[in-house]
Amino acid sequence: MKIYAMVLAVGTAVLCTIGSPPTQADSGVVEPTIPNRLDILGWRGLNWGTPISRAKTILGDRPLDHQEAIEFNGCYFTRALPLELNDEAWQAWLCEDRQSGAVIGVSLEKGFEGMFFGALRKTDLFDTFLAEFTAQYGPAHLFWEQCHNARWNATVQYKWFFPTTTVRLVMRDVPDRWVSVRFEQPSDLPDFGPGVCVKRPVDLRG
Repeated sequence: MKIYAMVLAVGTAVLCTIGSPPTQADSGVVEPTIPNRLDILGWRGLNWGTPISRAKTILGDRPLDHQEAIEFNGCYFTRALPLELNDEAWQAWLCEDRQSGAVIGVSLEKGFEGMFFGALRKTDLFDTFLAEFTAQYGPAHLFWEQCHNARWNATVQYKWFFPTTTVRLVMRDVPDRWVSVRFEQPSDLPDFGPGVCVKRPVDLRG
């Protein structure tokens, strides 16, 4: 219990810097809503349900790299698109339905190695992303705090719901600065948060 309390204390201290995100220039992370309609149909013209074989055509001239297949956090990944967010090198990993091969989500990752941790994952863009999502989508519909991962490091998750797309902003490891953004097809599966959580999520819309 003492160790757990210490983890939560560290997480809370770090979150103090996360709680008031500064307004910064557009990083390129936001997928805008459709004009006159509060919805997001997919990611950069790629609608959910599109066969993975058609993704390259829809995404244009940008290279869609084949990757060693990874199944992680509810997604099956075999393709990734190089991406630049605020002058940092990221990748947009296409989440496939393993049976149909349809694209059902996109996960924006930095230095992604599946479940493994690495120095290339570190980023200081969490506050920027949160500020931009809040400006575009409003306060998060669900917010998880007082959570930890398998390393007992604090984790955080913000989530927004639209008819066609769910948006997640996750700090998978606060001390390690491991951040992930996911745009995905809505699912009926329960979401227990970013690890082991001692509190239920709250709606920040008041």
